[in-house]
Amino acid sequence: MTLLEEIQNGENVALEFKEARPKDSLKFTKTVVAFANGRGGRILFGVEDKTGRLVGIPRDKAATEMDAIADTVANTCTPSVAIDLKPTTLEGKVLLALDVRSGDKTPYYVKSLGIRKGTFIRIGATTRNVEEHKLKSLIIAGENLSFDK
Repeated sequence: MTLLEEIQNGENVALEFKEARPKDSLKFTKTVVAFANGRGGRILFGVEDKTGRLVGIPRDKAATEMDAIADTVANTCTPSVAIDLKPTTLEGKVLLALDVRSGDKTPYYVKSLGIRKGTFIRIGATTRNVEEHKLKSLIIAGENLSFDK
């Protein structure tokens, strides 16, 4: 499936759209940790959230935006989340693709919110706070233990 086809199919458990880097970084770092706590995923910056319309990132600001996104993820998410961030051009518009890998040091969370309020998971096309039982499962998985140990 091409990137354009993925966008046309809309947001899902592994794909999120952001028109631009939000001023409130929590609006995308929650999704970063949710992807790391799950099967991974991609956030596309430069795609309108509700419609999937390509709006793009100004070419002259793409490098600065990439640095800001990478710095935000590094400074707000813990443990360190493995990401790959690259520009891509689609229909003449620059998009920034933030690929988040599934992590093995779960739970991943937003530092400023703490482990209980800052741990998120992906349910369908939404990012949700993790419930207590799932948080315990993520802790056990991150310690490479099983329930019987």
